[in-house]
Amino acid sequence: MSVKDNTLLMLCHSLKEGVGIGGWFASEKLDGQRAFWDGGITVGMAVRDVPWANKYDKRKQEMRSTGLWSRLGNIIHAPPWWTKYFPNCMLDGELWSGYEHRQVLMSTIKQEIPDNRWEKVQYRVYDMVPASRFLSTRTVSYSGRKQDILIPNWATRFGELKSISYGAPFSSRLTCLYKLVLHNYLTIHKQTELPMAQENALITISKLMEQVLEKGGEGLVLKKPEGIYECQRSHGCLKLKPCEDAEGVVIGWYAGKETDKGSKLLGMMGSLILRLDNGKELQLSGFTDEERTLSYKAMLWAKDNPGERAPEELLSHIRQSGRISFKYRGLTADGIPMEARYWRTREDE
Repeated sequence: MSVKDNTLLMLCHSLKEGVGIGGWFASEKLDGQRAFWDGGITVGMAVRDVPWANKYDKRKQEMRSTGLWSRLGNIIHAPPWWTKYFPNCMLDGELWSGYEHRQVLMSTIKQEIPDNRWEKVQYRVYDMVPASRFLSTRTVSYSGRKQDILIPNWATRFGELKSISYGAPFSSRLTCLYKLVLHNYLTIHKQTELPMAQENALITISKLMEQVLEKGGEGLVLKKPEGIYECQRSHGCLKLKPCEDAEGVVIGWYAGKETDKGSKLLGMMGSLILRLDNGKELQLSGFTDEERTLSYKAMLWAKDNPGERAPEELLSHIRQSGRISFKYRGLTADGIPMEARYWRTREDE
C-alpha cells in the first residue's frame, strides 16, 4: 500500500531556509501515535464496511470499528469508555502518554482487547478534518495499481457530523477546535501564533524550540493560517527539528568486521541496507549489540564473511526487518542522508 496515496491525514514537509512563516501557528511536534477520530460515525461497523479502512488484513476486516484510526486506516482499539465523550466531528491528533513512555503507549494501543492502561493515554487534538474530504473520489494504490474509489454518501451518518468546509483555512479550523468540550482524555494541542514580521517569527520559534528540547521533545510543527486541510504532504504544514528523520525498507545487511575499536562485531550484523522512498539505497548503522544479534545460522555466516553483504536467504535472520526510521543531518548532492543513524523499527501505522 502506498503511504503517499492512502494516508487519511495531512503530513508535513520540512521547513526550508527562506520560507516566510510570519503569522503562522507553531506547536510542539509530538512523538506519539497519530490518530484520526471519525466523529463516531463508524462505531460498531465491521471494518470491511468502512471505505477508508485498510483492507489488507483479512482477519481485521471482521473487527468492529471504534471510530479511531491510524493515519493509514488501521483500526485503533480504544475502549468505549475512553471515547464516550468525544465530539461528533472529525479530528486529527496524537495519542500521547508522555516523553518517556512511547514504548508503553505503543504496547497499550496495539492490544486488540484494551485494558485500563488507556487511562494514561490522552488524545492531543491539533486539527479538524473536513468531513467533505470523505465524500469524494479518492485515488489509492494497491499492489502498484492505482484505483479510484468513490466514497458512498452516507447521508444520515455524515449529516449528524459537525463539520467545516473543505476549503476552510487553518485559522478557522482552530477556532472550531477551541469550542469543543474537553475532558481528561481529550485536549487541544497548544498552538502559538507567530509574529507577522519574519525576523521576530524566527526569534520566537528559536525560543519555542529551546523550550521543547529542554522537555525532551523533538521539534516543532508550523501551520499556515490560510492553509486548507490536505490529506497528503502539504506545504501549509512544515516540521522543524534539530535532526531530520526519514524511513526506508530493509533490503539487506552487512556482516560486522574488525575495526580499530576491536573485533566485537564479528559474527554480528554490522549495518543494514535500506531502500529509501526516493529509490536510493542507504547503509545504516547506530545499533546496540542486542539489535545486532543474528540467528545462529546467520552468525556462523557472518563470522566467516566479515564485512560482506549477506545473501538474500539470510535476510529474515536479522532482528530488524520491515520499515526502519532513522535520523540524519542534511542530504548529499545525490539526495543521500548524511550522518544517518538508526532510530527505531517503524510500527505498522
